[in-house]
Amino acid sequence: MKKSDFIGIMRRTQVPLKGMIKMVPEDKLDWAPAKDFMSTAQVLKHLSESWCVIKRMVTNKWPFSDFKELQESLKLENMPGCSKSEALQAIEKDLNDAIDFIEDTEALVQTETG
Repeated sequence: MKKSDFIGIMRRTQVPLKGMIKMVPEDKLDWAPAKDFMSTAQVLKHLSESWCVIKRMVTNKWPFSDFKELQESLKLENMPGCSKSEALQAIEKDLNDAIDFIEDTEALVQTETG
């Protein structure tokens, strides 16, 4: 797969995601389906940062010093949320950061198709 093909796929996946975020009622951001589930605002924050997690996996550069710190950050009470506008801005920034990273990367894994 060429870098441009992958970037095109990334751009296309953003369209329905942004559309779904825009449909979320403002008064439902604090709603969660049950006690042990993320709120809508936390889900928006989570969705808006998908590339940075992939980049961290590729580069093995994590913002946590150890596994315990990572576990602590994943507790629901420690997971931040965001507004719809913050999520949309973060998604755009996340996409642009991903594209910059991919375009600046000399070697990406090549796969054969067909």
